Amino acid sequence: MIVGTANAAAGTGNNINYVGDHAYLHSGVVGVNNNVTTIFECEIANNQYLRANLQVFNGTVSNEDIEYNVLLNDEIICTFTCQQVSSQDFITHDPIDLILAGGGKLKLTAQNISGSTTRNHTAILSGRVYA
Repeated sequence: MIVGTANAAAGTGNNINYVGDHAYLHSGVVGVNNNVTTIFECEIANNQYLRANLQVFNGTVSNEDIEYNVLLNDEIICTFTCQQVSSQDFITHDPIDLILAGGGKLKLTAQNISGSTTRNHTAILSGRVYA
């Protein structure tokens, strides 16, 4: 049974889905060009904190540089750039470990900083909820 703010169990979007003491978010496919683009934006429920891993996937082969920013309450807490993406690059081998307090707002943005072509991206946030 899914509890808390949730889309369909396998849904995508900007809400964190809860199953027992586990939480996840699937962004769905988001096109990223040379403008700062939000891949997802969500809120953490007030009565919990969340320990989660963030994995980001670039689904398009290109030689362009993509800059990502992780923001908590509109402040950048992590920034990284995938340079010269010559294969379908991803950050699954080194996911970003996050501890998120209740009531916070988490946001992931991306921008193609070396070209204007739209490239497809997805993100997965998965973790455990603590009351």
